[in-house]
Amino acid sequence: MKALSVKQPWANMIAMGKKTIETRTWQTSYRGPLLICSSKVPLIEPAGKALCIVELYAIAPMLPEHEKAACCEIYDGAYSWFLQGLLLLPEPFEVRGMPGLFEVELPQCGMCGDLIPKGAYVCDKCQNEEIMRQEMERRGPPQKGDDDWEAGCDWS
Repeated sequence: MKALSVKQPWANMIAMGKKTIETRTWQTSYRGPLLICSSKVPLIEPAGKALCIVELYAIAPMLPEHEKAACCEIYDGAYSWFLQGLLLLPEPFEVRGMPGLFEVELPQCGMCGDLIPKGAYVCDKCQNEEIMRQEMERRGPPQKGDDDWEAGCDWS
């Protein structure tokens, strides 16, 4: 996935949904999902970690009316990168930032492909489904009168 290093506190502001315009002195033709990574300098936690995914949907020269959403004043040569569709990561994970846009491989569930915490193999949903499948294989389908099976089964 394409990623962008953003200095603090602006990376946290994007992750909180308070900053919907990022500013740069350069443009890109890329539009689409963008992983927001907190730079290590300044050392404001979570420094050096991927925080969230947003959609980069437009870029335009910065105008005075962009200042509030960009959380900064207009400056010479600034471009407004318009962000939407904030998706927080299940858990921030370490990323070695780079200048410009760079590629990062996201940790994904080995069963369904959803985002998962770094170091995990499957998401909670798939893990729970696998536990239930194994329990059904061991015990067989639920029978009327099984008090320890899932509550709320309709036996009619």
